[in-house]
Amino acid sequence: MIAKKFGKTLPWRYKGKDIPPKQLRMIRKLFLIFLSAGFGYCSSVSAQVSFSEGSFRELVEEAAKTDKLLMVDAYTDWCGWCKVMDRETFSDSLVGEYVNPRMVSTKVNMEEGFGIELAMKYRVSSYPQYLFFDGEGNLVSRLSGFMEPGPFMEKLQVALSPENYLPTSQEPLKFDMDYPEFYKTSFLKRKDRSYPSAEELMAWLNSRESLTDEVTWGVVTRFVNNGDYVDSITAKKDELVNLYGKEEVTAKFSSFIFSDVKSAIKSGDRAMLNEALRKADRILGAEAESYKTRYKMYYYQMTQDWENYAALGLEQAKNGAEPAALNQMAWAIYENCEVESAIKKAISWMKPVVENTENAPYAHLDTYAALLYKSRDKEKAMKFARLAIAKAEEEGEDAAATEELLVKIEGLK
Repeated sequence: MIAKKFGKTLPWRYKGKDIPPKQLRMIRKLFLIFLSAGFGYCSSVSAQVSFSEGSFRELVEEAAKTDKLLMVDAYTDWCGWCKVMDRETFSDSLVGEYVNPRMVSTKVNMEEGFGIELAMKYRVSSYPQYLFFDGEGNLVSRLSGFMEPGPFMEKLQVALSPENYLPTSQEPLKFDMDYPEFYKTSFLKRKDRSYPSAEELMAWLNSRESLTDEVTWGVVTRFVNNGDYVDSITAKKDELVNLYGKEEVTAKFSSFIFSDVKSAIKSGDRAMLNEALRKADRILGAEAESYKTRYKMYYYQMTQDWENYAALGLEQAKNGAEPAALNQMAWAIYENCEVESAIKKAISWMKPVVENTENAPYAHLDTYAALLYKSRDKEKAMKFARLAIAKAEEEGEDAAATEELLVKIEGLK
């Protein structure tokens, strides 16, 4: 059930409204007919992303010759969401129709052979991840995580707009670099993987002339989350952004603050949390507010401060947070919280999310039913549990957990 709640993204939207699954399927069929008729070629409904084999250099050259980009689907054997991406998104006909004319695509196991070199150079540590290269081998963009076809194509259009490209590398095709051995072994398969001691890492950093060169930045992104070098690294923010892009640098800097938040949780010290939030303002700039919300949500959840957690959730709802994010927060309250006032707040922010029951996804209806059950509102809980079960059938989801919930609801007195 957790995977069901967190693994799905929002459906496609038109004029601010979700497109129901049945209508979306019809739109896809009509779009394929349009493509076939309008562009003078015959496209198969079973079309999918076409993945090529070959060395990285060969594929970069192919991209250059055909005036396309190279897309690398970076995966590992153990990555479950990589398999879901293959099954649900790369096999989708509209995704294939969009990607194939624009990209040479390939798959690379990031824990074998050249995949390890690619992971080290481009600091890949989460999967699935999608790397996009131009005809000279420059990394121009990257995306990560499982996405359904619609959101994936939307993200592609933004990421692959030239104005959003990453800074170009001085040596895009150079992979044989002076990485320390402990960096190399950290990218191996789990059974062979190892990490440096704090002393080994510190000694290596002390030996470096620069904190911003490609090798040192790789080590920093992989291992440094706190300690003596944090201030020195954050002082180089502008230089790092010019070299590696704002998104990657901000994400790394956010991990420094997250380390402080975890220390605040461990000690239960609210003053430490507030200091971490002030630090976010100093080093994250314009992105600070969104990260601060995440830090506070995590702190409140881990310290079981459900009153403040729910108050923050309600604030996020008023500020227009995405339904998927609101659903995650509400589900956390259902699973972990017994505070009546917090449960009521979660119900209040989920109510607008599910008001249009025709468009509301199964996961959102199910969460709302569960919260109503927890508040002992039997009549409404039964209504939304049944709606959730019906929506699950429509979406092809497994509703067994909701059926069990319905039995519990029926037992309420």
